[in-house]
Amino acid sequence: GRNVYSRHDYEGLPTEAANALMQHVHASFATLQGAQFGNYKVQFCDDFSYTDPVDGSVSTGQGVRIGFADGSRIVLRLSGTGTEGATLRIYLEAFEPEVAKQHLDAQDALAELIGIALQITQLRERTGRTEPTDSTLRTQSSASTTAVLTVSGGRPPDSPDAMSARIRKKFTPAT
Repeated sequence: GRNVYSRHDYEGLPTEAANALMQHVHASFATLQGAQFGNYKVQFCDDFSYTDPVDGSVSTGQGVRIGFADGSRIVLRLSGTGTEGATLRIYLEAFEPEVAKQHLDAQDALAELIGIALQITQLRERTGRTEPTDSTLRTQSSASTTAVLTVSGGRPPDSPDAMSARIRKKFTPAT
């Protein structure tokens, strides 16, 4: 199988619109739980925090995770570090078990998940944006060293993050 990753950045968003978008997603947690979006069923959604592995400090309010039953996930992070307005980063991750589909460009392989992220966030309606200002993609096969866009800390043991860690451990070649 192959893991496929992408990050879509929406820079320079009006701060009020970006904050309203995140509030909308938070308000949707109860209705998202168990919801079916095409081939994807929401298993959990939550706010996540990051625990620094060096000093043990905890950073809360790091974003929103939406995990799906098949281990795919969407992570939304809002930052105000851009030159103007806010930046919304949407991280997407899916596992593609079908060999026939493993040659696809990451954006094509993640097209349904990208559409789900846009639907859940109502990004187009709330910000007027139709495209990200930047996209980063990564396709990861089981035969290569894993370089993953992930967040850590504060996860339930059966979360997609735990699954990703098991996949990384299983498929990272020994040195």
